[in-house]
Amino acid sequence: MLKKTAVLAVAAASLMWSGAAFAHGCHSGPFNGVYIGASVGYAGLDSDQHPLGDPKLSSDDGGAIVGGHVGYNMQCGSVVIGVEGDLSYLDLESRAIDATQASFTTKVDALGTLRGRLGFAIHETTLLYATAGVAWADRTHHLVAPNAPGGLFEQSDSDWATGFVVGGGIEFLRHDRWSLRAEVLWADLGDKDRTYTLTTGCGGVCEAHAKWDDEVVTARVGLSLKLGAEAPRYEPLK
Repeated sequence: MLKKTAVLAVAAASLMWSGAAFAHGCHSGPFNGVYIGASVGYAGLDSDQHPLGDPKLSSDDGGAIVGGHVGYNMQCGSVVIGVEGDLSYLDLESRAIDATQASFTTKVDALGTLRGRLGFAIHETTLLYATAGVAWADRTHHLVAPNAPGGLFEQSDSDWATGFVVGGGIEFLRHDRWSLRAEVLWADLGDKDRTYTLTTGCGGVCEAHAKWDDEVVTARVGLSLKLGAEAPRYEPLK
């Protein structure tokens, strides 16, 4: 509940500042405008499985993440509000094994977010910001139970998981239109209940259930290019 409240708070604050900025004509400054960019960094997957009636299992994995982003900022004095979308490729796979030698594997191949950003320019070329929004991930859950009733049982389930994301970062404007950033994001992909149906070995049809809970943390650096013909105007911060 607290996590979702934090997301809503950042989004609501961004909307309020947007309305105030438009009302007062605040749409200029070094960080104002449309931008595109790319990023690279590290991503970590933390996955929990809760087989019905059995102890919780946990597994994790880490690796590189590469992606692109596009966004828009509006600056009003030292306050910067904006919206950003990004899509990244990653190859994460975590696996846990229970006491019966059944393996629970989570695989995440892509991660996308759509976020509001609310920041404060501590210098004409330096921005600190918080960000929150919605996250999507291309996710697969794979169960292999070699000792199931009736012999080997195997099932894979894939979907685009939807959750929420929060984070923050720092951005440095360089050479008028270029900016460098360092950013950390935490994405909760939510719980997913899976049902596994066995038709042999149990005297009829029997079912097993498990709940999967997945989170992804990313730490990355990025390079952005501000679009548009007008050069930034550096004005004293208020």
